[in-house]
Amino acid sequence: MAWISRKAAVAARIVLCGLVFMAAMSLSGALVTALGLKMMVLPEGASRQAAALASLLASPLLPLALAPLAIGVPGALLARTAWLALFAYVAFGLNTMIEARIFSSMAGPGAFAGMCVFYLLPCAALALAAAAAFPARELRPAPLPHRPAAAWAGRFAAAWLAFPLSYLLFGMLISPLVVEQYRQGVAGLELPPIGVIVFTQLGRSLLYLASVLPVVLLWSGSWKDLAARLGWAWWVLAGLYGLITAFWMPANLRLIHSLEIGADSFAYALLLSWALRGPSKGTRAVAVQPAG
Repeated sequence: MAWISRKAAVAARIVLCGLVFMAAMSLSGALVTALGLKMMVLPEGASRQAAALASLLASPLLPLALAPLAIGVPGALLARTAWLALFAYVAFGLNTMIEARIFSSMAGPGAFAGMCVFYLLPCAALALAAAAAFPARELRPAPLPHRPAAAWAGRFAAAWLAFPLSYLLFGMLISPLVVEQYRQGVAGLELPPIGVIVFTQLGRSLLYLASVLPVVLLWSGSWKDLAARLGWAWWVLAGLYGLITAFWMPANLRLIHSLEIGADSFAYALLLSWALRGPSKGTRAVAVQPAG
């Protein structure tokens, strides 16, 4: 019975965090409108009411993505909130708008800036709720491997290239299954030139690396544990939640892209965690002090 009670308490916290996120979304939408900023336009025939209901039903996925990271990052509540908010904003907010900008017609003139403002409050509220509901299990970060400066430079270069390589590899694998629908403009989708795709992913990787660095440096567990939790978080924030709620897209596209984003998220997380947290032969560890 005690086990059931604990599970029920965790489920209740997850649902509550999801509701906090939805409330912040509603408030943020009203604020952006009041500021006169433009929002992303749904494809013709898509219902905003249906989109809102789908977002509500899928909202527990977001705290489920952040909670495993929240418990592994020690520090004061506000510091942990800041790191989680930065991570969520880049993976969920900026990533969504970058993808919409280059792969669809939904992000019209002015909408990119408006939506970047729109995502600030929901991501901050979600991070605060997750950090408060799921306290860190350890007081201190795990020690970082001790490496020469040149070795660290090589590792950071590998971490930067890990995302574009993972993205392009799995993208090429599923391309024959989806490319024709992009060419036909199904559900407002567009297919940019390959040069635009590669350049965008190189820049996007820098954003990802900057957003995840505090979590990586302060991580209190093993690098393999970090890889698994980062992979899950990126899968949900960068793809799964959005594709579940994008009911106007054909079902086959949603399924294929969900599997693709899951694969490249875990591959990227594995490579990045190994590069920045994985041990090197003959090195010692250096302790990192948590903020606050």
